[in-house]
Amino acid sequence: MICLLMRIKRHVDLSKLFGATCLATDEINEYERIYREILEKAAISLRMMNPYNTTDVEMEGTEEDKLTAGADSAENNVSTVNVADVESAAEDLNAGKAKTKKRKKTESERMVTRMAKYEQESLMFMYDFDVPFDNNLAERSVRMPKLKVKTSGCFRTMEGAEVFAGIRSFISTTVKKGKNLYEGFKASLCGKALEFLYPDIT
Repeated sequence: MICLLMRIKRHVDLSKLFGATCLATDEINEYERIYREILEKAAISLRMMNPYNTTDVEMEGTEEDKLTAGADSAENNVSTVNVADVESAAEDLNAGKAKTKKRKKTESERMVTRMAKYEQESLMFMYDFDVPFDNNLAERSVRMPKLKVKTSGCFRTMEGAEVFAGIRSFISTTVKKGKNLYEGFKASLCGKALEFLYPDIT
């Protein structure tokens, strides 16, 4: 899966260099096919259900379904079904539930399930070139506030926290837009921070 994601990333990066704004439909379909094939093979190796199978195994015929079906049959045809037998079966089912515990999924199983469930989100960088491949940029933005809290323990007042967040937000936005940070500070001190960051809007 790592090799596939890195392959898609290289394809997207090369496409950007040549001025493309999206991948071809057949290329996207091929990558999606490989992505699902990898997860299906992983599910087989983990001896778990196909993550893309929307019909759960339990839905095919659990004891509860059979019991419900028996109860419905009893209502429709009382002469052929003993209600006492249905109630006895319900008691046996509840007793069996108390004895058995649901097995906890492993981390590998949970990952396969999540990657299948959130396939669109995992491959969003392939559909939309404006979406970054990873979340490193977001992690870098939150690093300074976490360091501040780690060093000081907390913010003394809500006003101080809001001021700190505003300053860090301005610095981060200035850097992301590729603007000069020194000029940004000067514009901010002159009350022209908004004009500096968004000259087209103002």
